[in-house]
Amino acid sequence: MINHADIFLEWTVAFRDVSPLANGIHALVRTDDLAVARALPPREQPYSAAKGLPSALRP
Repeated sequence: MINHADIFLEWTVAFRDVSPLANGIHALVRTDDLAVARALPPREQPYSAAKGLPSALRP
């Protein structure tokens, strides 16, 4: 059986509070400054899943 907690702990690199960023984006959206709001979130890179991962962990 897969222990998801172990996988989570092994793969987790860091936690970061993004509340200030989310609040800033929300304020921009409320004032209809959508272009600036869209530019603020960080770009996320897709994780390249290894072929050997269990199917429950693959996209």
